[in-house]
Amino acid sequence: MTPERYLGTVMELCRERRGVDTTFNYLAAGRMEVVSQLPLAEVLFDFYDRLKSIHREFSHPRALRYCQRLAKTIPRQQFKIAIQGAIGGQIIARTTINPFRKDVTAKCYGGDISRKRKLLEKQKEGKKKMKMVGAVEIPQEAFVSVLRTEDEDDG
Repeated sequence: MTPERYLGTVMELCRERRGVDTTFNYLAAGRMEVVSQLPLAEVLFDFYDRLKSIHREFSHPRALRYCQRLAKTIPRQQFKIAIQGAIGGQIIARTTINPFRKDVTAKCYGGDISRKRKLLEKQKEGKKKMKMVGAVEIPQEAFVSVLRTEDEDDG
């Protein structure tokens, strides 16, 4: 099953892989079923990988859009959260949810700068520790936002 716009690419791939008796069935507007007989050796080697790589040029913008949707719906935490999109272990998109920042130096009026620096360092250590043990609760709306169709507007 393939979108109609990829029919030529799929046919070419089947032809390269010694495909015979190729037939087409129109399932719905823009959707087609392509049936072709191929030798098993051709299918096992890299047919499926090549078939799925038709969409490779669209993967980066799509992954970035999904990462941004997740970043909008996952609530901020006390530490930085990285959201990454990957294909086969290779990171292709990344967004970051910035942490809340409490002004720990607000109660220090004037005085020595070393006191302020000490408070900021203490806060930094606490955030580092929290990041190691902290768990992020992902709300259900985050999953729903990713599953929305491409045609819907991001609002």
